[in-house]
Amino acid sequence: MNKNINMVFVLCLFLLSCGKTDYSETQKVVLINKSTDKILYYFESSFGKDTLICNGIDSVGFIHVDKVTVQNSITGTDRDRLFPSHIVFCHELYNLKDTMSYKLIIGNKNLSKDDSLFIQYVEMNSHNKGNSINSIIEFKIIFNSSFPNVLSKDYTMLEKFKEFYKK
Repeated sequence: MNKNINMVFVLCLFLLSCGKTDYSETQKVVLINKSTDKILYYFESSFGKDTLICNGIDSVGFIHVDKVTVQNSITGTDRDRLFPSHIVFCHELYNLKDTMSYKLIIGNKNLSKDDSLFIQYVEMNSHNKGNSINSIIEFKIIFNSSFPNVLSKDYTMLEKFKEFYKK
C-alpha cells in the first residue's frame, strides 16, 4: 500500500514538472517633460538605444521586453538567472530651447559632483513592479524646474540639431 502511495506521489510530481511557464521582463525608459521647453534625451543601454523627444509638456517612452519559456522543475525556477541585469550606461540630455546639454557615460571615469546629482535624480525614479512571472523595471527622467542644475551651454547643438535651429 505504501509503495502505491509513493508511486502516485512520484507520478504527481513528475506531471507537475512537465509544464512550461512563460516569464517576461519589461524595461521602460520614460522621459516626462513638465516644462514648455523642447527636451531631447538620448540613451544607450544593454537592452537598446533610442532618442526620446518631448515638445513642451508631454511624456514619451521606450519599451523593451525580454521573454523566455522555462520548463517547470520540481526544484522551482530561479527567476534572477532568467534575465540579464540591464543598465542604462549612456545618458545625453538636451534642452533645445536654451542650447544646454549634459552627457554622462557610466563606467568611463570617476563620477563628478554633477554626475552624482544626475544619477541620483534618475535612479530616484527607478523601480521594479510586477510579479514573479512578469516584472516591469522603469527608468524615469522627469524634467522640470527642480531638475538638478547640471546642464551647461553647448553651442555644438546648433550644428547637431540644424533642423530645429533653422526656424
